[in-house]
Amino acid sequence: MRIYQWLKHFNLLYVAGLVLWGTLPCLAAEAPGINATLEIPYSLGRNQMTAAPGETIHAVFSIENTASQERIVPVEILFPAGITLSERQENWQMASRQSGQAITKTVVLAGGYGQWFDFLTLTVDENMVIDAQPIRLVVDGMSKSIALTVAPPAS
Repeated sequence: MRIYQWLKHFNLLYVAGLVLWGTLPCLAAEAPGINATLEIPYSLGRNQMTAAPGETIHAVFSIENTASQERIVPVEILFPAGITLSERQENWQMASRQSGQAITKTVVLAGGYGQWFDFLTLTVDENMVIDAQPIRLVVDGMSKSIALTVAPPAS
């Protein structure tokens, strides 16, 4: 009889452990999270790896909130000298910097799953240095650099 009661308690603890273990990944997934991407150069349907001096290129910026609460997120994209927005952007504030051009925006993302994206048109200066050009993306104080390779036009 004692063994039966011991097995009963063991089974109860085993099931409780499985339930708690199963909820751990869900709790971790509920942690506030912001994911942001900047794809440059962007080209639908083909894999464009470089930009040429004098070329007009596109970029797609996307940001999502996977947290349960609404988030208000400051965003800044810094382009090096020689890469400029081709047209006025109504969604962004623009500023000239010594090192190039900066665009900023405050994005409000809904809780649960909020997403915002924008399509940017840029011009690469005809005298742009052939090299990897750093573009810096700053989201909610976190910064990452993306290299845009400027190469001679393909013949």
